[in-house]
Amino acid sequence: MAGMVLAWAWKQKSWFYYQYLLVTALYTLEPWERTVFDSILVSIVGWHWTRDLSSCPSTSWQYGTTSKLYSDQDVTKSKRFLEDLLFKVGMRLHQMSQETLLVVNITNHIKTNIHE
Repeated sequence: MAGMVLAWAWKQKSWFYYQYLLVTALYTLEPWERTVFDSILVSIVGWHWTRDLSSCPSTSWQYGTTSKLYSDQDVTKSKRFLEDLLFKVGMRLHQMSQETLLVVNITNHIKTNIHE
């Protein structure tokens, strides 16, 4: 029974990772580039997560309130920074995928002209 649950969980994780690769177009990167990108993303998300947890006193989880250690302006700046960063990364990935398509088209064009 536990083996079936683990197999199902692994299959779900694999499916979500595959969707992540498709949505972000990371499948166009080489494995080492994908590892670097994933590491940076996990570091940024982990940093924000630990920062948010460290700003909440232990009682805030019990009562549903959060500490005001960070102002709303700091949070807005942080969100804006992340949005800009993800936008730039997405634009670069899109540019890389377009460059890859261009190289493939040029290669195919050269191949067809050589064979003619």
